[in-house]
Amino acid sequence: MSGYLESSAYSIPAGGNLNIIEWTASGVKTEECPECEIRVLIKTALDIDDEPGDWTQTWSGPEGDDDDENDYFATSTGALLNADCNDMRWIKYRVELSGNGSATPSLEEMRINYN
Repeated sequence: MSGYLESSAYSIPAGGNLNIIEWTASGVKTEECPECEIRVLIKTALDIDDEPGDWTQTWSGPEGDDDDENDYFATSTGALLNADCNDMRWIKYRVELSGNGSATPSLEEMRINYN
């Protein structure tokens, strides 16, 4: 059993670089649900007149926008975003939650850091 959540678009200040994604979750890989997991993917866009330009073509993970649909963030304690994200001012994320039918993980907080 699975489902997903797609975030709204978020902007970062000019001159900033997106660098780390991390989150807080519960119910991941527990004794009652060892197959419960959370996968996180991102899309980014340049800024055009304070609005997102064209979004990257695919949802991506640590390897960047490379059309690899098996590339996703799975470590909640913080992962570096690919250098493809440099100079991007807009980001959105997709969280995929999977469970076993009787238990499902829960996303509690998402943090995307920039410098």
